[in-house]
Amino acid sequence: WVPAIYDFNFRHSCTLNVLNYDGMIDKLGELIQITNDYDAAMTEFKKVTDTSAVDLQNYTTTLGELGESVARTTTEMLEAATEFSKGGFTADESAKLAQVASTYQNIADAEISAGEAASFIISQMKAFDVQVGEATSILDKINEVSNNFSVSSTDIASALTKQSASLAAYGNSLDKSIALVTSGTEIMTGQAGKVARGLRTIGANIAQLAQDAKSFDITVNGATKTIQLWNETGTDMLDTYDVLKQIAAVWGEMSNAEKSSLAITLAKKTQMDTFLAVLGNFNDAEKAYVTSLTSEGSALKENAAYMESIEAHIKSLQQQWEQLVLSAPFEDLEKALLSVATVILKFANSDIGKLIIQLIAVQTATVLFITALSALKTAIAATNFGAFCSFIL
Repeated sequence: WVPAIYDFNFRHSCTLNVLNYDGMIDKLGELIQITNDYDAAMTEFKKVTDTSAVDLQNYTTTLGELGESVARTTTEMLEAATEFSKGGFTADESAKLAQVASTYQNIADAEISAGEAASFIISQMKAFDVQVGEATSILDKINEVSNNFSVSSTDIASALTKQSASLAAYGNSLDKSIALVTSGTEIMTGQAGKVARGLRTIGANIAQLAQDAKSFDITVNGATKTIQLWNETGTDMLDTYDVLKQIAAVWGEMSNAEKSSLAITLAKKTQMDTFLAVLGNFNDAEKAYVTSLTSEGSALKENAAYMESIEAHIKSLQQQWEQLVLSAPFEDLEKALLSVATVILKFANSDIGKLIIQLIAVQTATVLFITALSALKTAIAATNFGAFCSFIL
């Protein structure tokens, strides 16, 4: 039984060594993958940034520190910063906005990439002339409205991405645009894109009317009601929200025929659904407008709650692990491993290397063949046929 125990321990030890070896290979592969991802992100960043004016070492350190507050790795922050650099922002501005984009990823009610978050923020900043220091207010407004109305942040973002430039051109603020999207999307659930197209058409038609006159008349329960298209001083036309607000004030008094006729005038047949949805639910548009105006701090509060989650703690652990891997000793280790691998491959591709590989292959095949013959001989010896052969011989 002593040999048996020795054999068990020997086999068990070998098995553990093999498992440990495999685990070590996996970890080395993970280290290389992390550094490769970082290197790829840095390469893309260099393509769109004047790196001569940027201390990359200090810059990535700053990104890493900003990433800690949003549970994002330096690589993820670098990818986001790259998107903002493409949008024409400076390196410092891109770093700050990368943190904003990561915050948006944390508080959004659906998973979005760093690129998608950055693209959305850029589009709203440019459409509504939002400055870098005020970029978080975009998230505040979307988050607070989605938390208090039957509309998701994804719906609001989707609609704004499609029509913010148009609504801004018609004089609407970001708050009023969110309000209009909310009133329409609450009724037309899951159709944020259609609501956006409808609002764009309605805004364009109202703007066209304002080009021809200062006001227009609608019929309310058989009577004529004048809707103003310009402000009291006659110096500027009213935005889409304010014109629709006037109509909403008498909407409940209008017959269905009058509503349909007005819808065709301002939205055409293709966008009637959006017009009717927005006007029929304009009470929520007004509430959403006030909510958006008073939403300061909503995004940071939501992000703070997210940072207490298990998911955030796991991501924070990944962030710290990446920081460790990207430190100098690990970078030097990867370079050494890659150098050794390169030398080995070069030798393997040489004539001597190829000859050695062929000899090893022949030796391996010979060993396998002899092992197979031995196994066959053992199997035959264990049968009656083997005993018969032995008797004859």
